[in-house]
Amino acid sequence: MKKIKITFSIFILLICTILLIKFILPYKGISEEKWLKKNSTDIDIKDNDDFSTFNILKEDLENNQVFLTGEYHKVNVNDDLDLKFLKYFKKEANIKYYLVETNYCNSIILNEYLKTGDKSCLDRLIKNSGYSQFINKQSYKKWEEIYKFNSKLSEKEKIKVIGIDINANPFQYFEYLNTITSKLEIPPEAQKTTMELNNDFENFKKDPYYSYLKLEESVLRVKNDIKENENLYKKFIKEDFKEFTYVLDNLYYNLHWLAMGEMNDDAMKYREKRMYENFNRLYSTLEKGKYYGHFGAFHVYQIGDNLASFMNNGNSPVKDKVLSIETIYENSETLMLKSNDDGEVEYEKIKINANKNLIDLIKPFRKSDLMVFRLSGKGSPFYKLKDYKYFQEGNEDTKKELEKAPLIRYFQYLVVVYNAKSIEPFKNLNK
Repeated sequence: MKKIKITFSIFILLICTILLIKFILPYKGISEEKWLKKNSTDIDIKDNDDFSTFNILKEDLENNQVFLTGEYHKVNVNDDLDLKFLKYFKKEANIKYYLVETNYCNSIILNEYLKTGDKSCLDRLIKNSGYSQFINKQSYKKWEEIYKFNSKLSEKEKIKVIGIDINANPFQYFEYLNTITSKLEIPPEAQKTTMELNNDFENFKKDPYYSYLKLEESVLRVKNDIKENENLYKKFIKEDFKEFTYVLDNLYYNLHWLAMGEMNDDAMKYREKRMYENFNRLYSTLEKGKYYGHFGAFHVYQIGDNLASFMNNGNSPVKDKVLSIETIYENSETLMLKSNDDGEVEYEKIKINANKNLIDLIKPFRKSDLMVFRLSGKGSPFYKLKDYKYFQEGNEDTKKELEKAPLIRYFQYLVVVYNAKSIEPFKNLNK
C-alpha cells in the first residue's frame, strides 16, 4: 500500500512538473521590452513581390482561418498596407475571400469590377459611399492594383469580395431589390406589401425628414409576409430568393441602425452583431476557404462587443482561428468632416497620435516609419499583461473585460506608422 502511495505521489509530481514547464515557465522571466526587441521588424509595402519583411507572421498562418487588419480611416498609408497584406495572405495562406468594410450591394459592384475591369463600377462605388473611406485617390488606385493582381490568378484561385457591413444609404439596398423585382411578375397576394414599401421609399426621396422607423416598419411587413408565405415568394422570385431575402434583411438592419443614431454605444454594438451575423450567414453558403479582412480599428478588437470578438468566440464557425493585426499612428494626420459657414461639408486635417505609454514602450525598437510587432507566441509576456494603460479606445465594458483578460486577447500583432499624411479625397468623380 505504501509503495502504491509513493508511486502515485511521484506520478502527481511528474504531472505538475510537466504543467509547470509547458504553461508557466515559458511566460516568466522575459520583459515586454526584450520580447518586442526580438519580435519586431520594419516592413516593406512598396509595389513589389518582396514579402520577406512579412515573414514575422509566418508561424500564425497555418492555424488561423481569418486574418484581420485594422486602421484609423483616411490615412494615406492604409491602402498600401491593405494591398500588401492582401497579396501576402494570398501568397502564403491562400486566402479565398476578401472581407471589406462595406455593404453587400457594394461588394457586388466590386466583384463586377474585378471580373470586368470596368472603371465605371468604381465610380458607382464612390457615388454610393457618401463620405466613407472609399472616397480617396489612394483607395481608387488600390482597387486598380487588386484588379491587376486578381486577373493573373486562375479562375479557381481568384479572390472574391465579401461585404458584411450594414453601413449604407438605404437606397442602395432598395435599388438592388428593385433590380430583382423589376423583372418579375409579382402575384396579387404579394402586391400590397411590396407596393407599400415602394410608396414609403418614394416619400422618403421627397422628404429627407421622413422617418427611418416608418421605412423599417414597411420592410418588416414584407419580411413577415415572406415568412408567412415563403412558398409563394420562392415561386416567383425563383433562384434569386436567397439573395433577395439577405438584402431585404440587411435593409431592415440598416434602417434600424440609422434610427438608433449610428454612432452611440447601442448602435455600434448593434452594427457589430449584425456584421457578425452576416459573416456567419454567408460563411455557411460559401465554398470553404480562408479570409482576409480590412476594417476600422474597433472592428478587429477580439474583446468586447466587436466583430472580431464575435468571430473568435462562442459558437462561431471560426472560433479560435482569427488573427487580428492592429495599426496605430504617431505624428500622423487624418481627415475629419466639418461644415463651413455656408453649410457645405468640407474636410479638415487633424493630427493623430497613439497612446503615449504604448509609443514609449516600442520607441527603442523603431527602425523606420513603418514597423510591425508580434505580441503572440510561446513565451510572450503579453499573455499575462493586464493593463489598460497601453490602449485608449474602447467603452467601459471593454475596460472592465480587459481587467480580467490578458492584452493578447485584444490583438496579436501591432503595426506602427510614423509621420503619415492624410488621404487625398475626390471632390467629385472627375479624378
